[in-house]
Amino acid sequence: MRWMPAALLMAVVMAPAVPAQTGHGKVTGTWQCNSTTPDGQDVPWKLIVIEKEGKLAGSTESPAGERPIENPELKGDVFSFYQDTPQQGRVTVTITLLGDTFEGSWSSAQIRGTVRGKRQ
Repeated sequence: MRWMPAALLMAVVMAPAVPAQTGHGKVTGTWQCNSTTPDGQDVPWKLIVIEKEGKLAGSTESPAGERPIENPELKGDVFSFYQDTPQQGRVTVTITLLGDTFEGSWSSAQIRGTVRGKRQ
């Protein structure tokens, strides 16, 4: 039984490392999202982020329809973009990536709220 700790240590040391996602891979994919309004209403939506010709692009899907994201930008673990909407005007979204989840906020000229998401 004395060999068990040494064998366990060797198994951990020899196990292949799981690479952390880096670059655009941190944010690309499909995300199930939920925004919360100031009055506590939850609004589900989907964020699709792709890499196209070395740059980020994407869209959102919600009950209001599909809309492209504008000026997507990834700085470290912070991803931001905006959309011009008929209801709220320009809405800016800023999120902090936490692996396969994120937390952040959204704001327009009139109101603001929080947003959470999980990669599908």
